[in-house]
Amino acid sequence: MITKTDCIATGCVDYFPNALAAVGRHSRYGNEKHNPGEPMHWAFDKSTAHADAVLSHFTQRGQIDPETGEDYDIGALWRMLALVESRLVMAGATPGRAVQGIPTVAKLRAAVKEQEGGPDLYDPKTRQILAHPAQKLAVAAFTAEELQRTPISDRFASLRPSLRDEEREDA
Repeated sequence: MITKTDCIATGCVDYFPNALAAVGRHSRYGNEKHNPGEPMHWAFDKSTAHADAVLSHFTQRGQIDPETGEDYDIGALWRMLALVESRLVMAGATPGRAVQGIPTVAKLRAAVKEQEGGPDLYDPKTRQILAHPAQKLAVAAFTAEELQRTPISDRFASLRPSLRDEEREDA
C-alpha cells in the first residue's frame, strides 16, 4: 500500500516533473500504438522484455526516436519504470489502477511449462517448485496463498542469511 511516507509528490513529482510528463506522453503514445481506441492502460503482459528494451533505448540516448519524436532516454526511463513496477507487483505490491493483463498463477505455471517443454514445474502437494532458481522465485512471487499471508518485506527473507548463519561464519 502506498502511503504519504512514500513521498510520491515531494520526493518524485516535485523532483522530476518534466521527466514524468515525458513518461506520460510516452505512455499515451504507446497506448495509442498498442491499444488503439482503448482507454489509457498498461497492458502488462504484452511486452515484458524490459531489461533488454532499457539497454536498447539507452544505447541510443541523446538521439531522437523518429517513431515518438522524443529522446530515446524517455523510452529507456519508461521501460525501467516498467521493469521495477513489474518486479514489485510480482512480489505482491498492489498494481496501479490502469494496469491490465497481470498473469495469474495458472498462466505463469503454463508459461514455465511451455518454456521448459516438460511437466508442470510446481507440485502443489509438496509446495515445491522444480525449476531454475529464477523461475522458482517468479512462481513463488505469484503464489496467491503466499501473497495473501506474507508481508512484502518478508517475501524474500529466505534469500537473506539469518543472524545464526552470520554468527556461524564469525565463529
